[in-house]
Amino acid sequence: DSVTLTNTPLYLNKGETFTPVLAVNPESALPDLVWTSSSPAIAAVDASTGVVTGVSYGRVTITAVSGRNPDLQIKYTLIVLSDERCLVMPLRRTGTGEISANLARISRVKESAYREIESLQARGVISASDAKKRRSIISAAFDMYAFPWMTTSVQSYWKAANSEGGAKDFKPGIVYYGMPYISSPWNNRLYNVSKALSEKRYTDSGKGYYLMNRNNLLNKLYCGSDCSSFCSMAIWGVGSSHAGDKTGVIATSSAYKTIRDYGDLRPGDLLCRSGRHVVMFLYYANAAKTQIVIIEQGGTEAAINTCSTSIKDIGEYSNNSYVIRRLKSLN
Repeated sequence: DSVTLTNTPLYLNKGETFTPVLAVNPESALPDLVWTSSSPAIAAVDASTGVVTGVSYGRVTITAVSGRNPDLQIKYTLIVLSDERCLVMPLRRTGTGEISANLARISRVKESAYREIESLQARGVISASDAKKRRSIISAAFDMYAFPWMTTSVQSYWKAANSEGGAKDFKPGIVYYGMPYISSPWNNRLYNVSKALSEKRYTDSGKGYYLMNRNNLLNKLYCGSDCSSFCSMAIWGVGSSHAGDKTGVIATSSAYKTIRDYGDLRPGDLLCRSGRHVVMFLYYANAAKTQIVIIEQGGTEAAINTCSTSIKDIGEYSNNSYVIRRLKSLN
């Protein structure tokens, strides 16, 4: 008359198995079910027993249909988690022939950050609303990062004294990824891609990259973002009053809370040193949680003048007066 599942799982780790426990009515009846998986590449299911094995990361629907009464069905959604994260970082600059491959590398890092968020939610560490906000933050950051562009003539770095002898100048023939770094004037550093395109600061070349429109500069300079505006716009949005928050504000604002445990970082959290630099955490690069993958604008690496992702030792931050800042509304 009826059949139900009494132990529906929320998630499986890759390689783990789940055995269903059924309740049937009448109790003397023997269930005659045929089990299927909407994606065996994600989770394989034994057609007769319903035992599920996690195969690869993803979301899958498991269905059981009664062989005697097709109207009797069991259906549940299962998330298969994987601790596999992308550790191949995208290139800082490429030629035009490498754009697609490098954008794919950027996408894989972004997907790993999403996996981390989904894992936290599935294990009950963060709420659904928390996960949604973190995905929004990561999406906004990568929108500013997955932006290939070039210039047809040399565009000087925003400040000659900081250009490392011209190494940070933007040069023709090179594809750059992410909004260019600029710290001043104030208005120039409050740009994400959509805003820059809407004002025609860049134009589509039709060849897989954008061209800096040097005939439409702002304050006689290009527009972009710096480390703090990059993080702030990703979290708050380009039109927010917080979009231009600098590191000193991020480090002290009551809109954030300080997290003491470097083993409790979550995607979208910030590592901030007031007056110096701020980066966004994406995920841990090893099980010991001594290495992390971050996304940042600029940074301390020589000649870096746009957005990038990197694998960093946690001590680079914990030993150098950085504090973990988490949006106050998040878990």
